[in-house]
Amino acid sequence: WCFMYGTQWFLGHFLKGQGSVLAISLAMSVSVCSVVFLYVLDFVADESEKDDENKGSGKEDDEVLRTLLESIGILIGFVWESAFDDALEGIAGEEEGMSGAWVKPVLGILTVAVILPVWRLHIVPMEVEKGYILGFIPSKVAHRMERIFNDKSIGEDVQNSARVAFEEAMMVMLAFDKPKEEGGIGV
Repeated sequence: WCFMYGTQWFLGHFLKGQGSVLAISLAMSVSVCSVVFLYVLDFVADESEKDDENKGSGKEDDEVLRTLLESIGILIGFVWESAFDDALEGIAGEEEGMSGAWVKPVLGILTVAVILPVWRLHIVPMEVEKGYILGFIPSKVAHRMERIFNDKSIGEDVQNSARVAFEEAMMVMLAFDKPKEEGGIGV
């Protein structure tokens, strides 16, 4: 929070009286700095995890770093929510008369109508099917492979290449399914 408010104070000196521009600049600045900080923290957490495996202790340090990673994600969400709220105020107008009373609910419904399908089709499968770890969504790979193998217009060389890619994807998924004790990567 201190980083967010400090950045807001710093940018406020340059963008006086431009609330929406300040909010968007703040969101972009905090997002970029947070992503860099996330990579650094993730690297430190991974190194700490490797050291813990060698020493057999220190789970608390890793949990603290992972919790800090999650809190930075929440900070980015709050900053962007504030930017969208300021932008909505700019669109709806400053006065809350009867003519502008319908603008906020309609824009809110439109936002949900646009974002909900994207969230459902892309974000949820990444979480449920561990796509963020694997680098791909297994169900989507299966659907694409099914189309490739069932389409007679696709050449045999493309099907053979797809078969090899599918086998490699299956090996990655199987490696993540095995517990660490059995020699797998584990989750």
